[in-house]
Amino acid sequence: MQTLRKLLVTSLFALALLATGMASTASAQTPDFSGSYVLDEAASDDFFDAFEPALEEMNPIKRALARRYLKKTDGPDTRLRLEQSAETVTVQGEDRPAVAIPLSGERVSREGDDGKTVHFSAGLRGEVLRVTMLTEGGPFRTDYRMLDDGRMEIRVRVENEQLPLPVTYRLVYRAQ
Repeated sequence: MQTLRKLLVTSLFALALLATGMASTASAQTPDFSGSYVLDEAASDDFFDAFEPALEEMNPIKRALARRYLKKTDGPDTRLRLEQSAETVTVQGEDRPAVAIPLSGERVSREGDDGKTVHFSAGLRGEVLRVTMLTEGGPFRTDYRMLDDGRMEIRVRVENEQLPLPVTYRLVYRAQ
């Protein structure tokens, strides 16, 4: 009985050490996205081409209006700045105000360029920082991931009531 007890205590102790080691390894692997970045256009998807499958599903009048609207947009930011702490991530695209978003998933609201309220939430999922922007038309999800070569990859998914299909595209940014 004494031997069984020692084995059990030793096993529990070993499991506790293993769990502690795994927890510190997991937290050590959480990337820090802080920095200034410049869009690598050659490595990124073409922003306007990404919308084509959804636009092709629209009737010709809506398609023409949507293309005209897209051409008026600036497309993706060519410069991007992120500041990350244990509790928040602050994202700022060029010529846009910075938005500080709690990493807890709690929503923060801001007034958009069009005067409508936009809700932001963020969270870390392993090596991915997910920022979701919820607009009246639908969600805009952005997944940030650091690449092995020091660049940052962003995968974007846009859902909007005006789009018959979600739009997805990939952007790559170099550290500045």
